Amino acid sequence: AWSSLSLGMGKKAGLIGAFLVPVELRIFDEPFAGGVDPIGMEVLYTWMADARTRGETTVFSTQVLEQAATACDRVAFIDQGRLVALD
Repeated sequence: AWSSLSLGMGKKAGLIGAFLVPVELRIFDEPFAGGVDPIGMEVLYTWMADARTRGETTVFSTQVLEQAATACDRVAFIDQGRLVALD
């Protein structure tokens, strides 16, 4: 019944599923985009921090530097497929 969910609810359901099982590495393409509301964003920040505490790694792409600054220990800047900076 995924087709009956709104874009935001579908995105939330996918993110919930991604954090249900402990894994060493999660990779997301712009997890904060596509209908995630501000409360959902805060929950996602918390889940990422909790996963980091458990030794799990989350990698995600974003064009919003505030999201990277809030959620990340390290940030990589990529321009046209080339790594230009890493912190």
